[in-house]
Amino acid sequence: MTEFYQEITPGGYGIAIKRKKTLFSEQSPFQKVEVFESDSTLGRVLTLDDLMMTTEGDEFHYHEMIAHIPMMHHKSPKTVLVIGGGDGGTVREVLKHDTVEKVILCEIDGMVIDACKKYLPTISCELDNPKCEILVEDAIEYIKNKENMKKEDLKAISKRMDENNEFENWVASVIDIRLEENDYELDELLECDNEKEVLFMLKEQWDELHNPDYFPEDDE
Repeated sequence: MTEFYQEITPGGYGIAIKRKKTLFSEQSPFQKVEVFESDSTLGRVLTLDDLMMTTEGDEFHYHEMIAHIPMMHHKSPKTVLVIGGGDGGTVREVLKHDTVEKVILCEIDGMVIDACKKYLPTISCELDNPKCEILVEDAIEYIKNKENMKKEDLKAISKRMDENNEFENWVASVIDIRLEENDYELDELLECDNEKEVLFMLKEQWDELHNPDYFPEDDE
């Protein structure tokens, strides 16, 4: 008898996938984790509490969109936090960007990571990348406890700058502008761990601006 995985929405419609065999099925402290081999073009399927999370056949629709759109909106992403995503697909896509130096994956359920590493290798293939740090913990608590710069810290740095020093005066004006505009460039500063990192980052930008090759002349 043919066995089907079925998922029906409250609206009365859903999907059915022909199940070939179950590869993994266990109850973690948080949820039921299951991977099964389908007899379809979708290949292997990951479900959590019997709800489909991803498949080998169409996962790229989700992972490419969730990763590349925000990454392309950032000038130079270096450190990226992925919340959830224990299957590893988002990490894989993020690491396609050459500027990325570190990816932190914060996943509350370690069983999801282990199951995907073993049974979904095409999706989880970058979880062992040296640039990837895996934290098995609650992402909300991680964010609460992470000691990054705060806006008040940046304001204090700005006030300490010497207005008679050209570089420090520029630093103060840049910090003030970014605090006012509250955009991704401010987020870059808030990701720094301390004042030294803030000043180092801004010094790199200062050097770029004062490099004669930074603004190439138009060829006429």
